[in-house]
Amino acid sequence: MRRISLFLLFCFMLAPCIFADDNYGIRSRTFEIGIANSSIGLSNDLLSVSDIFQETAVIDIDGLKKGFNMNLDLGITPLHFSFNRDNNWGFGFSVGLNLTGIIDLSGSMITFGQAVNAKSDVGGGAFINAEIPIFFHISRFKVKVGPSVFYPLLFVEPDISYTNRIVTGGTELDLRYNMRVFTPASMEDGSLSGITAAPGIDLNLGIEFPFSDAIGLSRKVKFLDFKIGLDLYNLPLFPAQLNDYMEVFGRIGSDDPINILGDGLGDLMDYVSGGTEYGSQNIGVFRPFKLLTWADWQPFGPAFSLIPTVGFTYNPLYSRQLSLEYGLKTSLNLGNVFIATVGVGYYDRLWKNSLDLAINMRLMEINLGFDMRSADFIKKWQESGFGMNVGLKFGW
Repeated sequence: MRRISLFLLFCFMLAPCIFADDNYGIRSRTFEIGIANSSIGLSNDLLSVSDIFQETAVIDIDGLKKGFNMNLDLGITPLHFSFNRDNNWGFGFSVGLNLTGIIDLSGSMITFGQAVNAKSDVGGGAFINAEIPIFFHISRFKVKVGPSVFYPLLFVEPDISYTNRIVTGGTELDLRYNMRVFTPASMEDGSLSGITAAPGIDLNLGIEFPFSDAIGLSRKVKFLDFKIGLDLYNLPLFPAQLNDYMEVFGRIGSDDPINILGDGLGDLMDYVSGGTEYGSQNIGVFRPFKLLTWADWQPFGPAFSLIPTVGFTYNPLYSRQLSLEYGLKTSLNLGNVFIATVGVGYYDRLWKNSLDLAINMRLMEINLGFDMRSADFIKKWQESGFGMNVGLKFGW
């Protein structure tokens, strides 16, 4: 085992010399196949790992006043292919599955505090997709275009509201929930027979520009060497269509004020109603859209980069669809053999501390990534959520 480790270390050290080109380190692969690329993430803002793995679990009830947030995401790309012609142009193909689940409960609803029409989210979505990414250059601009066909497997529309306020004659208490779970076929008989869904089309689009080199700044001040870029993800073109749904609905409360000090809550079941229904309604579904602007600053050459990012996401799975995105990453690149990227930022409504590693031997590349995450900035340092990704690439 020790001999194998020493041999691999020798290969990593020797690789930049054997495969070096006129630019930096190992040449980019002309032909590449990726397999088993996958990622998973889970987070909450109430319990940390240390809270769970102890003899007596302790839950801070006061923490519930801020609400409760839990997120799950899963991504699998079993196969992708790409062709790169001297970094001037290229194309590829990939297929994948993405699943997202969210629970975002209002703190006032959990603790029965005073509120008017406080919103909560319990939703999710699952999509399979096939993409054909292409890149080329127009003058100094690098253009990336990736049309995708996506097919929805699950889409949940949440509508949860909570009101609790003092009015004349008592207390107005009204908790309503109405969630429609759309699927490609009816779930009423449990067979999921009779596919009624149709796929949609969206587009990934990106532009990169070597700003400091184009205006001559990096030639005058070598320290100021950077490029800028704009990336659009899942730009909607044609929506997917879903028709069949299962609706779960209910209510706790009354149209009339409740005398809590009297006998208003003496029999709580008098104020509870709900049920489940199946039906059909045609809706158009898009995947979450994201816009990011970024800069790649290399003050000491290609071995070290600082990458700030800012943008926004529009996600129809939330009642409040729009959210900001921002962060900073630093990358260490040793001859394209070993690449380590450390980052901190707010992405997909979660704070994330991340570490991504790439070990590139030209013929094969191993990618590993880890992160700590939470909707709460402090909790992300307390192991209340995690994420990881792994992938293998082969080519030459």
